[in-house]
Amino acid sequence: MSATAKQAGPPKGIQDYIYMLEEGLGRIVLQRILFVFLGLAVAAIFLLTEARNFSNPEAMDMAQIGRNLATGKGYTTRYIRPFSLNLLTQHARAEGRSDIGMLRTAHPDLEHPPVYPTLLAGIFKLTPERYHNSVGSGNQYTNRPPMEVLISIFNLGWVALATFLVYRLGTQLFESAVGKLAALAFVGTEAIWRFATNGLPTPLLLCLMLLAVSLLIAIEKLGRDETLPSFGRRAWLTTGVGVLLGIGCLTSYSFGWLLLPVVGFLLACGGLRRIFLAPIVVGVFALVVAPWVVRNLKLCGHPFGTAGYTLYTLTEKFPVDRLERTQQPLLADQVPNFESFKTKWMKGAAETLRNPLPRLGSNWLVALFLAGLMVQFQDVGRRRIHRFALATLLWLFAVEPLCQTQLGQLVPVVNSENLLILVLPLTLIFGAAFVAMLVDAIEWDHLLLRDFALGLVAFIVSLPLLTALLPPRKDTIIEPLYAPSLVRTLSEFVGPGELIMSDIPWAVAWYGDRDCVRISLRVQDNQRNDDAPKAPVLPEDFFQINDYQRTIVALYLSPLTTEAPMRQFYDFNSDFAWGRFYFEVLLRKNTAGRFPLYHTYPGAAKGGHLFLTDHVRW
Repeated sequence: MSATAKQAGPPKGIQDYIYMLEEGLGRIVLQRILFVFLGLAVAAIFLLTEARNFSNPEAMDMAQIGRNLATGKGYTTRYIRPFSLNLLTQHARAEGRSDIGMLRTAHPDLEHPPVYPTLLAGIFKLTPERYHNSVGSGNQYTNRPPMEVLISIFNLGWVALATFLVYRLGTQLFESAVGKLAALAFVGTEAIWRFATNGLPTPLLLCLMLLAVSLLIAIEKLGRDETLPSFGRRAWLTTGVGVLLGIGCLTSYSFGWLLLPVVGFLLACGGLRRIFLAPIVVGVFALVVAPWVVRNLKLCGHPFGTAGYTLYTLTEKFPVDRLERTQQPLLADQVPNFESFKTKWMKGAAETLRNPLPRLGSNWLVALFLAGLMVQFQDVGRRRIHRFALATLLWLFAVEPLCQTQLGQLVPVVNSENLLILVLPLTLIFGAAFVAMLVDAIEWDHLLLRDFALGLVAFIVSLPLLTALLPPRKDTIIEPLYAPSLVRTLSEFVGPGELIMSDIPWAVAWYGDRDCVRISLRVQDNQRNDDAPKAPVLPEDFFQINDYQRTIVALYLSPLTTEAPMRQFYDFNSDFAWGRFYFEVLLRKNTAGRFPLYHTYPGAAKGGHLFLTDHVRW
């Protein structure tokens, strides 16, 4: 017999191929191919039937920043917050520079960290420029803007990676069946698809979270060896954790809250010399974040820009959106005290407790994770990661109410203030492990029956998503608040170098591609007219921007203001001056002589929209 025949071995029969398909490599390959095709099918159906144009202000804001980066405008924004202008003017005064006309140049963004907008800039770079400002092809009232579709597909790629990481982590901690069930439950969670198609960076943050947990598991295993040579590897792995946390913080500042539970885990489970691991992760995290902090300090004197004042919002001194619209320096008596923070936290915590499952994705496996808290895992590693997941969940529950702003009221659950969603993958993994434990307690006649039972659980927990894919189909365009074609039409009446004021500046900046400042707190505080052009105005006034920073040539009020509850129109103690202004324009037609914008575009009146300009532009 030749050497070639010996190496080839005996010929394989049909039974060998059947075994390979049922138990061997072929089964694994077929399962993975089937899972990939299933995910692609669900993604295609969701994009075609359920995805709508962006409704989250942050998504539009970060998308237009990415477009500015791609077109060579730098890290600037067309969405101008009065409070952001306030910080810039204060810093200019402190350095002895003039604070007049600061809006005549590109406005630097002080709200968002750079990672996600920079990634979006790459998408814009790879896309023909004619699509950057397009609000939709064909029927503009039924088709999503093409760039929003591309951003959604980009985020769905992160969802696919996160799904793989959930499977890998579940298999690493338990077994393949647990990993598969957790991955199916994750991809079957409707909230994940909502986050992805609404243009938010949450899928990317979930990937960073899962990668960090994988490194923590490796550190914990090495720590149990109790051997000094493993410290070098643990130090490198800890460095990786610090880098991931830093990148996450530069994607969303709130991700940085995870640093505390990670430090606690390293101190408790890092093994010998674990006391040195905590400074490593904190130091690396600080090094990654430091360049951006320095940039913010140079621009406005505050390390996190306007985002550093998030704790102040929704307090007694700054209800709703008052802080973002503030144009004057904060006085000492305006800084919230402990009682204000406590009240804000208690209100937010009560709301979270009333809706715990929605904020965790509304997946039923989360409830089983909570039930599994009564189970004591025999394996030390599983027990420690289980405790880490619970500690992280409790910690994020504690800090989330303090980070809430008006955004949670505009877009409930699917927003960047939903921090609990970051723990969803871990809760699904341990919830799937609890299900597998219950299933294994039953004596099955065949392993296929066990697999069928786990598959049935995956189907049941995915029912909310599956039912959402069924008819009837939702309208693609969110009416009447964010109608891309209308916003684009109104914005085109204004030149590229001119300024608009609006109550939805994020939509004007994104769909209209025009500089837009958010409405001031007051229309005018004094009876100003042409005979007294230098009448004094208060710092919260429309004229504070119009006269000293940049001329406002158009005003756009959307149903966000015009359809507010009627009682607010007559509440003269509230920050609802623009609602009363709309009421006067609509019924009394008396803007001329007191307000410089008095030409009304009739095409915007439908649906509660108001568009005023300095002269007839249509």
